Amino acid sequence: MTPFIFLTYFYLLAPPPPGTTLFSIPATTVDTFFSPANAIKNFTGLSFAAQTLATILGVIHTAEGLYTLSLCRCSVKGLAVTAVYVGCSMLFGVHIWKDLKICIQEKRTEAATKGQNFFPGMQRGGRSRPFAGLA
Repeated sequence: MTPFIFLTYFYLLAPPPPGTTLFSIPATTVDTFFSPANAIKNFTGLSFAAQTLATILGVIHTAEGLYTLSLCRCSVKGLAVTAVYVGCSMLFGVHIWKDLKICIQEKRTEAATKGQNFFPGMQRGGRSRPFAGLA
């Protein structure tokens, strides 16, 4: 679903102007393909350069990667596993950190129902790294 949303994002918000040829595709074919996108652009007035859209997407995915890093820092053992989570989150977005967050919540619930402390070594007012079997 993510590639579909990604392509739709660029199709609707950054279509090429009429008369443009892409690679060796004739301008009439390109105009026919992008005529709905150009009609939407003209109707709504929304128009961005592809570079602007890519920058917006990059900033959003970088923020998601930083959030995933903060989740992993507290709950995932191992640098390699953390790097994979952060990298996948930056590539694929919200789906990765959402699944990680659900998995962390399930582990906390499981530890609470067993009567275990999810944060071993935690003292009052102190802070430690929690145990997580997520690796």
